[in-house]
Amino acid sequence: MTQYKLKKGIENFDVVDGAFAGRKFVRGKVYGEVPPDESKKFDEIKPIEVRDQKSEVKDRKSEIGDQKSEIKDRKSEIGGQKPKSRNR
Repeated sequence: MTQYKLKKGIENFDVVDGAFAGRKFVRGKVYGEVPPDESKKFDEIKPIEVRDQKSEVKDRKSEIGDQKSEIKDRKSEIGGQKPKSRNR
């Protein structure tokens, strides 16, 4: 779904006629549809794919889980050894 945002430099405005009559368009707000007669005042923006973000989070959690497992294995390997003293 295409979304729209008012372009920089365009002031907030109210639509007075047509299908969008009575609607106010404000800078910084994202809209799913805009008045055809006023479309030049808007930039199209690409919506963020939530599914892609969730996939990235899931992949990252998997990586972190693997790292934790590696750390746990390494700790168990070191566990039987006496810590080296630090002489300064």
